[in-house]
Amino acid sequence: MKNISGLVTSVIITIILTIGMLATVSASDNVTYYYDEFGNKLTGWQNIDGFKCYLNEYGVKSSLSGIDVSSHQGNINWGEVRSSGVDFAIIRIGYGDDILNQDDRYAVYNMSECERLGIPYGVYLYSYALNFDNVNSEVQHTLRMINGRNPVMGVYYDMEDADGYKAKYGMPTNDMLSQFCVSYMTQISNMGYQTGLYASKYWLTNILTSPQLNGFDKWVAQWNDTCTYSEDFVMWQYASDGSIPGIIGNVDLNVRLTSETGMVINKSSLDLISIGSSDLLFATSNLADSTLGGVIWTSDNESVATVDATGKVTANGYGTAIITASLEGYLPVTCEVTVSKDYSGIYYIRSKNSNQVMDVYGGGDAIGTNIIQWPYHGGINQQWLLESLGNGYYKITSELNPVYSLDVYGGGTIAGTRVIQWTYLGGTNQQWKIIENTDGYISFMSRLSKENGSDYLLDVYGGGRDAGVSVIQWSNTNGDNQKWQLEPVQDYVASYDSNGGSPVTAAGVMTGRQLTEPQEPTKEGLLFAGWYTDDTYTTLWDFNSDRMPAEDMVLYARWINDYSGTYIIRSKSSNLVLEADGGKTEIGTGIIQSAHRESANQFWKVESLGKGYYKIVPAVDETYSLDIYGGTSDPGSRVIQWTYHDGTNQQWEIIENEDGTVSFMSKLAKESASGCFLDVYGGSGNEGTAIIQWPANGGDNQKWYMENVNY
Repeated sequence: MKNISGLVTSVIITIILTIGMLATVSASDNVTYYYDEFGNKLTGWQNIDGFKCYLNEYGVKSSLSGIDVSSHQGNINWGEVRSSGVDFAIIRIGYGDDILNQDDRYAVYNMSECERLGIPYGVYLYSYALNFDNVNSEVQHTLRMINGRNPVMGVYYDMEDADGYKAKYGMPTNDMLSQFCVSYMTQISNMGYQTGLYASKYWLTNILTSPQLNGFDKWVAQWNDTCTYSEDFVMWQYASDGSIPGIIGNVDLNVRLTSETGMVINKSSLDLISIGSSDLLFATSNLADSTLGGVIWTSDNESVATVDATGKVTANGYGTAIITASLEGYLPVTCEVTVSKDYSGIYYIRSKNSNQVMDVYGGGDAIGTNIIQWPYHGGINQQWLLESLGNGYYKITSELNPVYSLDVYGGGTIAGTRVIQWTYLGGTNQQWKIIENTDGYISFMSRLSKENGSDYLLDVYGGGRDAGVSVIQWSNTNGDNQKWQLEPVQDYVASYDSNGGSPVTAAGVMTGRQLTEPQEPTKEGLLFAGWYTDDTYTTLWDFNSDRMPAEDMVLYARWINDYSGTYIIRSKSSNLVLEADGGKTEIGTGIIQSAHRESANQFWKVESLGKGYYKIVPAVDETYSLDIYGGTSDPGSRVIQWTYHDGTNQQWEIIENEDGTVSFMSKLAKESASGCFLDVYGGSGNEGTAIIQWPANGGDNQKWYMENVNY
């Protein structure tokens, strides 16, 4: 049992004693003290007003009296129950999987009546789980039943085998039963409910013995005058044959221990991130059900944290300080304040063990993708945003997929559970504490493992040093595979050499980020054809996909002559000119070479699209453009006229040759690396020969003269 101590007060009391009877007095502080007929303070377990209760060392009641009910009690008159001295109720909501006919048929009525009459209540669900699928279904059953309600006395998991079901269908191992309980309570806790475990003293002593259960409230069933369970518990079911007005037949009786002192602080521990941050503490009395004024606040280490008269705590330095609340007549209570460095920022997270960094496997954007270690390459799937949540924990988000965060898969409480990326829901399996080690490295512990007592750390599986090894949670071994180094993602400078054009301002850009495309420079008489990574213009920088390297870089402006205008396009090899076959205006008509006839269907308008590419349209119908049939990069594909749709098979680069001719390459051919040019099929000199695309070979049938015409 938890050590219960209580309110201390100095009052002068006059008592008229009745031999053999319990005597009480209400003191000026609105707290009731209990004495026996000889004037001695009563302490420990006592029977008062028909209920078992606990009196602390000062003779003050430090417990609440309650009942637990189910459909077995039938239709309860809750008004009479309220008047009987019952402080609270625990209501069965159902049993087993999330199936409607397994709801307790009186659960909704019982909860609604407690809410109507202001009776604090909690709930419990009887478990029939034989596997984790059953556990998850029982969680959903519970959440469905309590949706929109406020079970302030807790949500309890009833783990027993009263009807022999588990024994009949395959009793799970003791460890598995414990893991069922941990999983259920963790999931319920993650949804914001106070949760706990109900079991008999025998089950708690002999079956449900996992240390992972120590972080949860326990409700012990032992129908006896005393509770002999030796571990901590918050509630004791001490009888099954109670009689309460408003209930026909017997009912279970319970006693719930209240807080350990008459005065409590709203937070027993407080994590502050960064110097200058603050939070507010306040004190209340659970015994007198009132907020306490006049509290004196002190700090034992003001170099770390100070506290003012209102309870406002302010961080002054890194470390730990104890804040104490004192008030005459009450035992002092404390709050441990930890001030930590603010690690908020974007980092590579490097393993001490392998020197590799934490990585979203394969750069995957799917929910549930595994987190692994991988050699550093600077990609954004290796960059992690740490954001302080203000409670001593951090949200860790992949820069690749900002909607996902680092997550212990399924809220798992088992060593070896995978760490994945998952939509951020604010669960304790997505909140991470940074632990500073003496060797300068850090470790990560989820709030889930901290609160359930497992203290698992983020771990490279098996201490592996190979690329691709999974990141998991594992028991603290102090191994190097559980230690990490945060390396800030740096800004580097992207400079622009405009090559005689108007100047462009350099920009600081973080590694792995896309550059914001600057305004295009200008240069008289020339067209800007894009930014290149080298001054020979071999590699065009793509602002939509390329990312900043982990070094400073220079991008070079390429300038080209402006060929905008209307032209006859004449083949060097045949001296024939381009036209749509037969002068046709139908969509899909093939492009051929033909004798020059001063006909408008042989005129072509060339319009700049920017970045060195042009749209080439027939002057007689500007809705069409020169097009590689089918958008294929295959050599030999026909060139046709087709409705313009801005496809890469309709955008053309004009390449100047040394002999004064030009060649045409589609953007499709350039990006696919097929290297195909506009080509007179087979180098023929005949009229009507089709125009195709073909790999560049330096032939005259791939070279063209552009002759201006007035049109």
